[in-house]
Amino acid sequence: MTRLFRNGRTETVRSCSIESSIWVKAMNDPNITNTERIRLLRLACDYHQQQYRDAMTGKGIDRHLFSLYVISKYLNLDSPFLQQVLQEPWKLSTSQVSVSSHSDFAREKEHSNPNLHSILYKNTCLQ
Repeated sequence: MTRLFRNGRTETVRSCSIESSIWVKAMNDPNITNTERIRLLRLACDYHQQQYRDAMTGKGIDRHLFSLYVISKYLNLDSPFLQQVLQEPWKLSTSQVSVSSHSDFAREKEHSNPNLHSILYKNTCLQ
């Protein structure tokens, strides 16, 4: 949520990044030391935090693209760029549930699209 702005909107922070991918691969590589794994985890976390700060300050991209899409539909404009960008089907949707939620575990949410998986998670370490 971009709460720094009046009537702030939600924004997406992508957890999958080059940095997080490198860290995950290192965790599965027996030739990588634990010290190096920790260093890579910190790099991935630092990048994620920067993405979060960017989203909070209105520098995210997802809602901007969505707004362009809505405006193009309203104005009956065809946008080859938006058609290409938005045609890729979503396969995974993740959302954090509130800390006050009664569920203490991550769960998969059922969805009408059999090819889409929604994962709900709760960060209990912050309680």
